[in-house]
Order: sequence, then C-alpha cells, then structure tokens
Amino acid sequence: MFAVIACGRLVQTDFQQVDANKFTLTIPAADKVNHLVFFLTGQCPLPDGAAAAVYLGWPQPPPSPPEPVWSFIGHLTNEKPSAIFKIARTRPQDHDPNHPFLANHFATGSWTDLTCVQVGISIEPVQTVAGMTPPAGTQADSTPTMVAFSQRMLESLVNYLSSFATTPPGATESYVPMSAVTRWYETFERRLRQFPDFWKT
Repeated sequence: MFAVIACGRLVQTDFQQVDANKFTLTIPAADKVNHLVFFLTGQCPLPDGAAAAVYLGWPQPPPSPPEPVWSFIGHLTNEKPSAIFKIARTRPQDHDPNHPFLANHFATGSWTDLTCVQVGISIEPVQTVAGMTPPAGTQADSTPTMVAFSQRMLESLVNYLSSFATTPPGATESYVPMSAVTRWYETFERRLRQFPDFWKT
C-alpha cells in the first residue's frame, strides 16, 4: 500500500501494521539521507475521505526516554499519491507522551542505532490532516528545477509501470509487480548517476 525511496537505495515497502490504521518502517543510516520519496503503490487505495499522514520518529540518545520523538512531515491522498520530503538533521529534544504512535510500543533493538529513523504512517480523515502543519525545513524545495525533475521522474515511473500492469480475473483494478518498481528505480538511479541531467532532454 505504501512505499518509500531514500536516494541511492532500493524501494522499501516492508511497512509493519501496528494498529488498525497505523504502519511503521525503519530506515537505517538515515543520517546519510537528505530526501525521502513517499508514494502509494496503487495495490489498495485509501478509504474515501482519508489521507495518509506521514511522521518521522528520531531516537533519542541516553539517558533520554527510549521512545522516538515524532514529528508530522506531510501527507498523501488518492489525489496526491506521492510526495518528496526533506529530513531534518536536528533531532528534537522533547517528545509528546500522548502521541498516537507511542502507545504501540513498537520500538525495537534497532533504536540503539541513533542513525536510524522510524517512519510512521497513520490513516486519518482528510480534514484532520489538512489542519496539521509540518515543521519548517521538511518540505522539498519548490523551485522550478525541483518541480520539473519531480514531474519527469514520476512520468517515467508511470510510463514504465503501465507496461507491466495486469488485471487479475474478477478484479476491477490493475496491479503492478513490485519487481517492476525495483527495476525502474535501479535503471533511473543508474542513469541519474551516470548522466545527472539526462531527464532534461
């Protein structure tokens, strides 16, 4: 249902469901990541009137409490199924003990590595998410170059994956194998590394 890409890495889709409407995933070595791309895979659309609120949870160094510090960074909807977010390098010092994710007690031994970041996705009403404000510095640059690059990247993704879409018997939606997403990412990342401006042509 959800996927995330850290630049230079493979697509991650191994979200763990920790509640009826909450999902988490750990990104290792997040101190080396500047941006994260989130998108809906299309396997299962969000419920009508719902949005996927995206949170980041940074671990705290001892002797702070073991629970991560959570911050809202943005959201996805069926109408806006992908987004790019910056990762703040400064970890907050305080945490909200009433944050919905803390009640799940999902922190594991991986939190001994202070470079990991936990991703939390919560399916919430659109009206609730619309009133939430991400902290400064988490939104990707909205310069013309970034917008143009994002559009070209997403066009490339959609065009490539559409050739792999199949509709199982009895289904009303088309589906794409995750292996196709991985192949697209590997090809796109390799071309970007070899020819950084290839997308402009």
